[in-house]
Amino acid sequence: MKKTFALALIVVIVLGTCTVALAVNRDFSFVMTAGGASDYSYATYKSDGENRWYVTPKSSQDGTRSNWFGGNPVRFRVRYNNNARDAASELYLRREPNYGNTFSYPYSTGCAEAGKYYRLYADVPYGGVSTNLVGTWCP
Repeated sequence: MKKTFALALIVVIVLGTCTVALAVNRDFSFVMTAGGASDYSYATYKSDGENRWYVTPKSSQDGTRSNWFGGNPVRFRVRYNNNARDAASELYLRREPNYGNTFSYPYSTGCAEAGKYYRLYADVPYGGVSTNLVGTWCP
């Protein structure tokens, strides 16, 4: 009985002191009007200090379909989840959805902080076509 209790106590102590780095993926659903304001994801926890963020566009998700087509520009940026929504990355432009394939970009210098919450922002600039986009992202 004492050995079982001691073993259980050791397991609890070990599990309590270990930190497990798990990537946190978050689904998003954007409705972007050409030349309009950015749409953005829910706040997402960054569990590691890796200097890259990842986006996987999907053709459909939870009954919602994407209509982003090749050649139509969509811009992406990551921002801190603070009141000012400060930029944590540069603004990156893509013209191809490549549904199901993940793309990634770096954070701005010093902005990839484990334990912080971030939001993915996306928009369609003037001259593009209004677009719906669903997918998953990981800060």
